[in-house]
Amino acid sequence: MIARWYRERGRQLPWDTVVVVQWDMLLMGALEELFAALKKDELLLSGLRPVREVEDWWFWPDHGSPRDGSTKAKYRLFLEHVRDRYGYDAEPLCCLFIVACLPRSFLDRYSDIEKPEIGFLEYKLPIYGQIFGTRFCEGHPYRPCWPDPGSRPPSDRDQILNAKGRGTSLALVARELLDRGGARIFHPFYGRYPLSVRQWVSVLTERLSQKLTGRWSLRK
Repeated sequence: MIARWYRERGRQLPWDTVVVVQWDMLLMGALEELFAALKKDELLLSGLRPVREVEDWWFWPDHGSPRDGSTKAKYRLFLEHVRDRYGYDAEPLCCLFIVACLPRSFLDRYSDIEKPEIGFLEYKLPIYGQIFGTRFCEGHPYRPCWPDPGSRPPSDRDQILNAKGRGTSLALVARELLDRGGARIFHPFYGRYPLSVRQWVSVLTERLSQKLTGRWSLRK
């Protein structure tokens, strides 16, 4: 979708970087401040790491399902394509596509790639970044939690950018905002975010009422 936008409209507009803000992401602050470490022409992809560290258990290069076939076969097909078409011989990288900033220089080439339907974006974007010689932004604070087997159970704070299933709580958001060095991007966030004291009181009252009603129903 972004590549199509670039081809049809983005090329005509003055800009440096597209910041991808997903529907379930909460950003608290100006983009200029949140991405102060990002330099022109740098590609920022959260969770960037080598595929070899995750390929034995991560869904995209390893598993398959009756619904969409073997994702491992699709990964191998993608590698064959970029090796044949671009002579790609680097160590494959992957990411968690949560926080993403795509520079104009990257999209200018990515929007014209051959066979864009091959591969999945969480390894496809980093690998095309390698192919294009794009610099990766590494000095940023956006480190989502990878579900590595055998690792310690993640804390609430570990999951600020990747809270599986239940989403980031409003209480955690509030605690981070009270901390001068706390997080300012949260994912996923499913609730209403109060913007005034009156809305805060309304949300807290609603949450308290839900808890009390739930306890009463359980006891009944």
